[in-house]
Amino acid sequence: MSVAFVLPSAAAFDLNSTQQPSGPVQTFSAPDSAATLAVAPRDAYGVTAPPAVQWPLPSTTPMSSDFGPRSCAGCSSDHQGIDLNAPSGTPIEAMAAGVVVETNSPGYASLGVHARIQHVIDGQMVTSVYAHMQTGSMALQVGDYVAAGQVVGLLGCTGSCTGAHLHFEVHPDGGAAVDPVAFLAARVA
Repeated sequence: MSVAFVLPSAAAFDLNSTQQPSGPVQTFSAPDSAATLAVAPRDAYGVTAPPAVQWPLPSTTPMSSDFGPRSCAGCSSDHQGIDLNAPSGTPIEAMAAGVVVETNSPGYASLGVHARIQHVIDGQMVTSVYAHMQTGSMALQVGDYVAAGQVVGLLGCTGSCTGAHLHFEVHPDGGAAVDPVAFLAARVA
């Protein structure tokens, strides 16, 4: 018994088209099977892969506070991320594909509306944190899959902040935070 079918080109999806596949038809036979597959030639369309790793905001976004120790009037802290300043309501994108592991945990009230996303980057588990998003702008839930570049929420000023910005952290292997600028610079083309 012989089974044959044709994989459609892009024109096959145009319901108004009467175009038939043109050109040679390729036939594939499995050595241990009587089945034969006829395949139409590929069309001119290609596939564009999304970036594996990207900035959560455009790379030209001004940074108001960098990673590491900082001091202010009467305070001293170790800043675990970077603060990126853009207009309130600017879409924040996931730096890579991953799974949401935390949203708005009460133990991190200073982060305001936030999400933690786990990724596998260069074979290593990495957690990214997006904080101070606008109330109601994040529709993610724990367990959701996000694609690289998918909107996580909108830039805002919730939790402990003095103006609209994105507080962004990167934690390789789920451990201590590393400088997001250095991390991304080594991976973003």
